[in-house]
Amino acid sequence: ELSVKRIRANGRYRSRYRHLVINWGNSTIPDWYARILNKPESVAIAANKLLTFEKLKEHNVSTPEWTTSIDTAKEWVQQGIEVYARQTVTGHSGSGIVVCSANQDVVDAPLYTKRVKAKTEYRVHVFKGRVLDVQQKRKRNGVETNKYIRNLANGYVYTRNDVVLPDIVQRVSIDGVAALGLDFGAVDIGYVENENKAYVYKINTAPGIENTTITKYKEAILTYYQTEVRHGT
Repeated sequence: ELSVKRIRANGRYRSRYRHLVINWGNSTIPDWYARILNKPESVAIAANKLLTFEKLKEHNVSTPEWTTSIDTAKEWVQQGIEVYARQTVTGHSGSGIVVCSANQDVVDAPLYTKRVKAKTEYRVHVFKGRVLDVQQKRKRNGVETNKYIRNLANGYVYTRNDVVLPDIVQRVSIDGVAALGLDFGAVDIGYVENENKAYVYKINTAPGIENTTITKYKEAILTYYQTEVRHGT
């Protein structure tokens, strides 16, 4: 859509001061002499759920309660709390997740999170401190779903029809992207209505985008380039 040059991190590219590099999810790009949207060090944090939670905690951005201690996770389960044992901190689409409850042993994992009983989940696309686009995760009609891992394989899809974004979700999403030092990101976030609280699950730096979302990213990037890079400082 942007009709710009596409480069690989290890490809041939001669950077220039007035260039803008859109880093789509890469944590290992060279030190190019150009303006870069999403620095690789910030992408590396976003790609690691434990590092993400640590950074968000440092900036007082709410996440599900978490621990790296298996003993603490066992205590939670004994209290009747459902716990996600995350056997990989860099997985996606639910990979590496084991749901632990009172009827199961707690497995070894580098990260454990309490299940947040959020009825509503959103994906909030943030660019330079403002919300670009919002999608809500909903059940697909006629498909059996899994309440613990809400992804495409388990019968859930993102929709944008009749989506109303609570103010707290918008604010926490923007704060989450800023906390990781990102210029843009797609925030997966849960909303607990009776508490009016939002909990960041993950921030994606290479989200799948299509149709309207592509157009909104394109417009935001072009505006940023024209005002801040080409004719700015």
